[in-house]
Amino acid sequence: MPAATLQVFNVIFVILSLPVIQTLYRLLALRGLYLSVWKRMAIGMILASAALAAGGLLELIRMNDIVKCGFHRQSIGKASATSAPTGGRLASAVRRV
Repeated sequence: MPAATLQVFNVIFVILSLPVIQTLYRLLALRGLYLSVWKRMAIGMILASAALAAGGLLELIRMNDIVKCGFHRQSIGKASATSAPTGGRLASAVRRV
C-alpha cells in the first residue's frame, strides 16, 4: 500500500466516529450532563495530548531497543526496513525482499 493512501484513514476514521460521538453527547444530555463547546474542545485537547504522550513513550521504548540491540528490523508487507544505529549516518535503509 502506498504511503499516500495512509492519509485517507484519518479522514475515514473522523467521518465514521462522528455519529458515535454525537450519540454519546445526546445520551449525556438526556442524563442532564450537557457539555458546552468549550468543554468538548477541552476534552478533545486532553485526549490529543494523551495520544501524543503515548506516541512519545512508544518512541522512547523503540529508541531504547535500538540502543540495546544496535539495529531494529521491521517488515511491512513485502518491504523490510532496518534502522541504523543511533550513531549512524543513515536514518534507515529500505530494501525490497
